[in-house]
Amino acid sequence: MANIVRRVTLVLVLIGVRSIGALAIPTSTADEAVNQASEVAARTFVDELESDILQLNYNTTLLSWAYETNITDDTLMIRDDAVAEQSRFLKVAVMVHDVPNAGNRY
Repeated sequence: MANIVRRVTLVLVLIGVRSIGALAIPTSTADEAVNQASEVAARTFVDELESDILQLNYNTTLLSWAYETNITDDTLMIRDDAVAEQSRFLKVAVMVHDVPNAGNRY
């Protein structure tokens, strides 16, 4: 009799496990595909933005160096224009992409 109770208990436990598994929400391959596409798009965006920022920083550094090694009104104006362009670009990038707390860093 005890053996029959164990088998019935085992069967009920297995049935319970299966029904709990049936209630779980399966991850669909469509959701995974959307997430993967979003990750690829985000990585592409970040790579392009990084490339633009690096190029802008490089240009600003070159023009600053040109001013520091040849201090004239012309090189000062060119450097200031480059710094202003860099500043405008970064401000627009922050506003367009809604970076949280961007204005409260300091």
